[in-house]
Amino acid sequence: MPFLNNNKLEIVLWWDRIPRKAYDKYICGLCNKPIDDEQIIVTENATEDPWGVRKTSERMSCHEICFESVSKYYYSITPRKFIDLLHKNVDQAEFEAILLSIKNPLEITYINAQDNKIIRIKGIDRFPNLERLNLNQNKISKIGGLDNNTKLKGIHLGWNQIQKLEGLDKLVNLEWIYLQNNQIIKIEGLENNINLNELLLQDNRINTTDGMDVFLKLTKLKKVVLSRNPIKNPPMIGTNG
Repeated sequence: MPFLNNNKLEIVLWWDRIPRKAYDKYICGLCNKPIDDEQIIVTENATEDPWGVRKTSERMSCHEICFESVSKYYYSITPRKFIDLLHKNVDQAEFEAILLSIKNPLEITYINAQDNKIIRIKGIDRFPNLERLNLNQNKISKIGGLDNNTKLKGIHLGWNQIQKLEGLDKLVNLEWIYLQNNQIIKIEGLENNINLNELLLQDNRINTTDGMDVFLKLTKLKKVVLSRNPIKNPPMIGTNG
């Protein structure tokens, strides 16, 4: 069983064994007080947010004061210039046409095209100042076309048909990569992502620990999720000896 000598890195292998409720403790993100279900107030919408990320405890609040504080912080980090194609049912041709029609590509910092019929990453290179890209729940089979997007901090490519970790080597500013629910079989192509903090790879087809030594070379990496992968000899984390 491979041993990864790093006390600061958390590798999650058995997330599915822990009840969902254990992760969604209803604790106010500001005052840390426990709150009942009926007291929960969530900023923005309860099921969606502009990043396409599920609600988290950091956005829950136990009373109006906390709610207002969270709201102010939440809206302060929301980009003013973004393309919202969430649940628009656009196909590849429509997606490319929409991107091409944008008259101010240099101002766009976020594209949310989750849950559409996109089959390839194309046209994103028109937006060199892009910081966040959400292409969850599409039909993408390959990562590519992002070499010009060197300012990207986060990329969401979950629930696609991606088979290989590739096309990210020029994105040195990436802080998180979400690739859950794909068809990836091996860890590779992450050597240049030196600012990576979080990597989600649960529900893929990874069956080997080959390439996982890169986790130790990425000094800012704090969390890797590998739940529900057929890994034969999962890695151990700790101090060797």
